[in-house]
Amino acid sequence: MKRLKFLAFALFTVLACVSFASCSDDDKNEPQNEVSIIGLWNVDGENEAYEFQKNGRGIFYDNLSNMSNVECFDYTYNASAGTIVMKWHEDTGKPNWDSPIVETMNGTVRVLSNDKVIVTVNGYTMTLTRQK
Repeated sequence: MKRLKFLAFALFTVLACVSFASCSDDDKNEPQNEVSIIGLWNVDGENEAYEFQKNGRGIFYDNLSNMSNVECFDYTYNASAGTIVMKWHEDTGKPNWDSPIVETMNGTVRVLSNDKVIVTVNGYTMTLTRQK
C-alpha cells in the first residue's frame, strides 16, 4: 500500500511539473508587421524627415536641422499589407493641404522594429528611424 501511495504521489508530481511548463515565445525575433508610423521619422544618412500625423496628413522636412523647406502630403498606410500611398500637394514652402495634389506615390513599408522601417516609394528605398 505504501508503494502504491508513493507511485501515485510521484505520478502526480510529474503531471504537475509538466502542466506548469510552457513553450517559449516564438515571436520574439519576428518583426512587428503592424507598427504605427505616427510621429517624426528621420531619413537615415540624410538631414531630412517625414512627419506622419494621426489625421492622415504628413509633412516632409528637407532640412531637419531647422525644420524648413517643408512639403505636405496626404497618406494612407495599411499596416497589415505593408503598403503606403502618398499624395503630394503643390509645394508652397509651408504646409498647405488646400493646394492641389501634384503627384501620387505608391510604396511599401517593411518594419524592422517599432523605431525603424524601410520604405520603398516609386523605386526609391530609404530607411527611416523614429525621432519622436
